[in-house]
Amino acid sequence: MVANTEAFFQRWNGAFYITGGGAFMTLKKLFYHIIVCVGLTMTCLIPTAYGLTMIEMGIEELALRADCIVLARCIAKRDVWDPYVASVETFVTLHVDEYWKNHLGTEELTIRHINNYIDIEEQDAYDGLTFLPDEEAVLFLTGKDPEGYRHVLGLAQGKILITQEEPGTANRLSRDLDGIIFHDLETGKLYQKKEEVMHMSLDELRQSISGFVLKERLR
Repeated sequence: MVANTEAFFQRWNGAFYITGGGAFMTLKKLFYHIIVCVGLTMTCLIPTAYGLTMIEMGIEELALRADCIVLARCIAKRDVWDPYVASVETFVTLHVDEYWKNHLGTEELTIRHINNYIDIEEQDAYDGLTFLPDEEAVLFLTGKDPEGYRHVLGLAQGKILITQEEPGTANRLSRDLDGIIFHDLETGKLYQKKEEVMHMSLDELRQSISGFVLKERLR
């Protein structure tokens, strides 16, 4: 069970509330997370028979909600079991190549996220939001949590992976949405997605997001 439910709520409320959605968690392993977060259900976390679901966000909504947007590369990662809140947390150190919103004045940034699926007994975790060494991505980040860490907005939704099928070929932009259960608030239906390939170049994505950010500033 959660050793300190208040600490869990305070630590993750910022990321959950800002995203408008929470991570999918199994009731079998994480029923207590639903209890902790039940106060958020009217605005962001939606409990169902399948656990917690998330509201889907497109690129424009992510750009408007994000406190910071970066083009960055993963240079280090560590998973930490925190008995205080009974969660596996992942700390990712990024080398920031470009800031697309809210320049923070640093080339290195460490973010944190809680894993969606947690096996308490094995202290093992799976999350659709993953990071590999030297992996490059566009990340939509929240503001700082009470301990000074930012999170990826919307979990895997807020990460656009940049890859090349072969060296020298055009960049491939994609979002890995596998592992998230989405909730359509209008119909009440639950649905899932796999990989979402974005049919645009990195420059086109940069220009598109810049337009959304400018639109927000002019409001």
